[in-house]
Amino acid sequence: MVEVALRALSPGINDPFTAINCLDRIGAALIFLFQRNLPPKYYKDEEGNIRVIIFPYNQEGIIEASFNQIRQNGIDKVSIAIRMLEILTMLMEAKPTAEFRKALKSQVEAIRQSSQKIFKAALDLSAFEKRFETFQNISDVNS
Repeated sequence: MVEVALRALSPGINDPFTAINCLDRIGAALIFLFQRNLPPKYYKDEEGNIRVIIFPYNQEGIIEASFNQIRQNGIDKVSIAIRMLEILTMLMEAKPTAEFRKALKSQVEAIRQSSQKIFKAALDLSAFEKRFETFQNISDVNS
């Protein structure tokens, strides 16, 4: 989904609606993931001996892989920045673990920093700030 979103955001295609659809699907997949336990790092046999060691994504890595490139390539589009913030708010409402909450807050802060530098219209900034406040309120409740 990230790759499709990035292609949609490319200058040659410039299709923010497809990118927003991808963000919606990424959000739905992450909510599904929040309801699951991540796999263990160690798998042991019946006697307790470690037999397999895996290096799964950690929660921060999952959020970064889901949003970093889209944020970096689509932040100049108000609709993308606002939808990302809405998705991140929806994810925070799902009451994720502390590690996921920390990663969500980092993404929101990165979006906010970029948007304040790029958005010039007061209306766009106002729309973004309203959604940012909603995220903050939900974040405070779920902490």
